[in-house]
Amino acid sequence: MSGISPDLHFLHLDGARALRTSQVEAAIRGLADVTATESIMCVSGPAGCGKTFAVHAALAIRPDLTAHHVPLRSNPGADDIRTVLHHTLETSRPRPKDPLAADTAIRATLRTHLRVLVVDEAHQISDSGFEYIRYLYDDLDTRLCVVLIEGQKGHGTLRRQQMLHSRTAAWLNLTALPPDEARHVVPALHPLWHTTPIQALESADARYARGNLRRWAALTDLALRVMARTGHTDADEAFLHQLIDRLDTTLAPRPRRP
Repeated sequence: MSGISPDLHFLHLDGARALRTSQVEAAIRGLADVTATESIMCVSGPAGCGKTFAVHAALAIRPDLTAHHVPLRSNPGADDIRTVLHHTLETSRPRPKDPLAADTAIRATLRTHLRVLVVDEAHQISDSGFEYIRYLYDDLDTRLCVVLIEGQKGHGTLRRQQMLHSRTAAWLNLTALPPDEARHVVPALHPLWHTTPIQALESADARYARGNLRRWAALTDLALRVMARTGHTDADEAFLHQLIDRLDTTLAPRPRRP
């Protein structure tokens, strides 16, 4: 995909391509829904399945949107979010000590045009933090979409937030790539795999990655480093399994798709 930085790949994998996977397609459709209705999207799934990458890829093909990544510390409250937004939205600096004055500046910025706020690890937000997001969102004059990205174990946290349900247009549960998709995606992920026999990639996926793109990035990075050090040139099945022997192969099995 053009327009998205390969630096978003895990480990900043040099030479990796941004691919239009099923996760990215789901994020594109969800983003279209929430920007059309100026509502909220919740994205959940296991670690490494490509949630954050999919959201950024979907945003990359929408240059008409103004998107802001909102970095938050663990368990952020209302004032933490207020401070981060004041900086992220590039309102007047420094942030006024008076919360009301800070909110006035934030709301004025959010009223100029539609903005998309992307919050990773959203399941860690405190109740007061969620209430602050609701306060900004419910301002009749603000133009705001919110994308909340959560880990799979945090899915219940967002579901318990009643304020989200009536304001959420898309709930995406992203999973690891199924074997039939992984066999097409992995060879295109990086030049290293262009000439690797598909049987070797399928074997490595079944034993180690199981459709998890972060694990494929880790295996690619390790293979490149070992090949550079040893002069090995053939990423065949035996070589891949030697690498996998050095890695932790424990991983929850692929969830069954409905």
